[in-house]
Amino acid sequence: PLTASTLPTDGQEPSLIFVIIEQYEGEEQDGLPHGDGKARFAGRHKYEGGFSEGRLHGSGTYTWADGVVYSGTFEQNDITGEGTYTWPDGSSYTGAVLKGKRHGEGVFTCADGAVTYSGGWQLGKRHGSGKLTYSQSPLSYYDGQWESDVKSGEGTQIYPSGNKYSGAWKNNVKHGSGSMVWQQARQRYEGQWTEGQMQGTGEYTWASDFADASPFQMFNHYFGEWSAGKRSGEGVFYYATGAVYAGGWQNDMKHGWGLYTGEDGTRISGRFEVDRLIAPDPSDADSGPGAPA
Repeated sequence: PLTASTLPTDGQEPSLIFVIIEQYEGEEQDGLPHGDGKARFAGRHKYEGGFSEGRLHGSGTYTWADGVVYSGTFEQNDITGEGTYTWPDGSSYTGAVLKGKRHGEGVFTCADGAVTYSGGWQLGKRHGSGKLTYSQSPLSYYDGQWESDVKSGEGTQIYPSGNKYSGAWKNNVKHGSGSMVWQQARQRYEGQWTEGQMQGTGEYTWASDFADASPFQMFNHYFGEWSAGKRSGEGVFYYATGAVYAGGWQNDMKHGWGLYTGEDGTRISGRFEVDRLIAPDPSDADSGPGAPA
C-alpha cells in the first residue's frame, strides 16, 4: 500500500560521471570545450549544451547510459539551478536542484501520473511544506510539513474513504494535537495523539451530522483522558438520552469511582468495574444494584 514516506517510483538522482571524453563536437577556446557543444563519455553517457573552460556550464541535457535524463542548468560540472529529471519508467521531477539533488521547490510525478508531490525539498528528500497526492479519484492527499521525507509538523491528511485528520505529525504518524473525522461513521475526535493513537486528553463525538446538525440534536459525547486509543483515566460521557456518567475509565469501560446520573435525574454512584457498579456509595441514597451496563 502507499504510504506518505514512499512514492511508488521515487527515482534517485544519479551523479554525473566524468571519465574520458571519447568524442566532442562544438566550440572551443584554448583547446578546451567552450560555448555550445556535444560530448560523449566513456560508459556511453552523453551531454549536449553549454561548456565553460572544459566544464559543463549553462543550459544543457545530460543522458546517462541507463536512460535517466536531466535537462536544465549546470554550474561548473554540477547540476545546480533549475531543471527536469526524467526516469526510464516515465516518472519525472521539475524544479530546483543543488549539486544534482532535488533542493528547493519542485514537483515529482510518478510514472502513471496518479501520485505527485509538489513542495519543498532538501538534498533529495521532501522537506518543508508540500502536498503529496495519492489519487484524484477518490481524492486522497497529505498537505503539510515534512522533515527528511516523513510527515512532521502540522498537516492535513484526506483518506480515500473521505476521513480527514488535521493536526500534528511526527515520523509519519499522528502525534500531538489534532482532530480526526470519520465521515461515514459520523464520528469525530479532537485532542491529543501519541504515535498514531488517541492518548492524553480528548473529546469524542458519535453520530453527529457535523455539517447540518440541529443545535438541539442529541448524540453520544465523551470528554476526558485516553490511553492507547481507548477511554482510560478520568472522563465524562454524555449519552444521547440525556444521561451522564462522570468518573473513572479503563479500556473503554467504566472503571473506578464514578457517578451516573440518569435522564430522569436519578443518581447512582460508587465503584465501577468492567462497566458495572459493584460497590454502591452508601452515602448516596439513590445508589442501588440497578446500575447501568
